[in-house]
Amino acid sequence: MAGATPTTADGPGETDEEGTGLYLEAQTGVAPSQSHVFPLPKNQSVEWTEWFRAFQADPAEIHAKDYGKALGTVEDWLSSEQGMDKAHYEEMEAFFDAHSADAPQPGNILTHGLPWGGLHEKLTGRKLAPGVVFDTPEQSLAAARAEGAASLVPAALQPWAELLGPAGTFSNATLGRLPGSFQVNMTACEPLFSLGCSH
Repeated sequence: MAGATPTTADGPGETDEEGTGLYLEAQTGVAPSQSHVFPLPKNQSVEWTEWFRAFQADPAEIHAKDYGKALGTVEDWLSSEQGMDKAHYEEMEAFFDAHSADAPQPGNILTHGLPWGGLHEKLTGRKLAPGVVFDTPEQSLAAARAEGAASLVPAALQPWAELLGPAGTFSNATLGRLPGSFQVNMTACEPLFSLGCSH
């Protein structure tokens, strides 16, 4: 990563002549991928803490054929003074637990996620979580259009926002396009009057 490829035993590669910092980013967490897509029971929430720190590993250990050896190297580092002190971690967790329901002020929000949370809140008329702020569908559409016509958000969100609008149906423009998304779970889409749902 970092815009450069290390030289490997299989052949020459780009060198790190500009000092951009060759590194491997290894991740683990609550879901199989960094997209964090996983089933969530109704009216439930999941919280987790992520932290990042660099360390220099012994290539022979971290690339060992025995994966357990590589894991052991990482675990040893985590429990060392250079890793994550357990008391510090617990202190952070206590802080986050105490403030997880505090909604952020709009001026403190640095980036906006996908619009589906706001769409669901408009559908149900209630917040998903007290400490989370979702843009309304209208805000999401306006922000996405401001970023440029290449954004995929308006095309994906527009039909569902129309169903929740005053007319309660798709516009002629939407009906003239192929569906961009659909529902496959009847319990999830019954409030949308089963429009666009796969039975």
